[in-house]
Amino acid sequence: MERGGEMDLTQMEYYVQVYEDRAIAKAADHLYVSQQYISKVIRKIEEELGAVLFRRSRKGVVPTSEGDDVYQCFQRILSDYHILQKTLSSQSLSEIEGKLRAVADISLVTLLTPRPFINFSDKYNKVNMGLEEHRIFNCKRRVKEGEADIGFSICDGWTDDFAHKKILGLGMFILVHKTHRFAGRRLLTVADLYEEPLVFSGCPPYYTMLQEFEIAGHEPNIPLAVNELQSVMAFVKKNMGIAPQVVNPRLEMPIYPKDVVAVPYQTAESLNIYAYWNKGDDSAALSEFFADYMASYYR
Repeated sequence: MERGGEMDLTQMEYYVQVYEDRAIAKAADHLYVSQQYISKVIRKIEEELGAVLFRRSRKGVVPTSEGDDVYQCFQRILSDYHILQKTLSSQSLSEIEGKLRAVADISLVTLLTPRPFINFSDKYNKVNMGLEEHRIFNCKRRVKEGEADIGFSICDGWTDDFAHKKILGLGMFILVHKTHRFAGRRLLTVADLYEEPLVFSGCPPYYTMLQEFEIAGHEPNIPLAVNELQSVMAFVKKNMGIAPQVVNPRLEMPIYPKDVVAVPYQTAESLNIYAYWNKGDDSAALSEFFADYMASYYR
């Protein structure tokens, strides 16, 4: 950036890391550079674009609306470049072949939707593609032990065990009965839910909320956790509990019963789906290619 004030790809990657971590110190740890240098890069980008991109707070940094736009732009540029780089340095796309065994946390495929998996199989028909759903920790074990080539998960606390890539940013809502005291709220946080009975359907909202309460140092009140949405909705419709729901913001919002209200929820940390694979496996190159394909699909 010192060369005539022009940004390069590395500085864009630094910006993206700060945006996703919401903290300069955390981004510096991930990037193995100093906090001072990260701060300098952010200031230079703000000066070059002539806009304030982050507001500083005691907990870290909060992106402005301009900061959101810059993040989306940088993500597109970086994704296009990395895909082009891999395309030019590897074999012809039409010759890509192999076997790819994918696993995903239970209920995660509904968030990703089967469409990108189907599109990939159609486009690269020499790849023998398989997809299974398992419990979160079983997915990790299967990839670790070579029973699967690539996994998809929301939990990122163990991603350092693998090569990994962010695929999709997620959102979260709390489903409440229309007469519930939260029904008119614009935004909820974990502190609002301390004494509320929480009912769950599927792994993503369950494990996400457990992490939220762990960060807050509080025990959740969980009267029901099942994989059947119908049972959970019965609790909500009778005003016997509230239901956290993880959603894919790239899709249309689900349609809920008229007496159920979806209230936006702000997670303590950004909520993302990650792809992960073993670096040294024979299938690592194909797994990384598929992870790039999935990430570009959602952009």
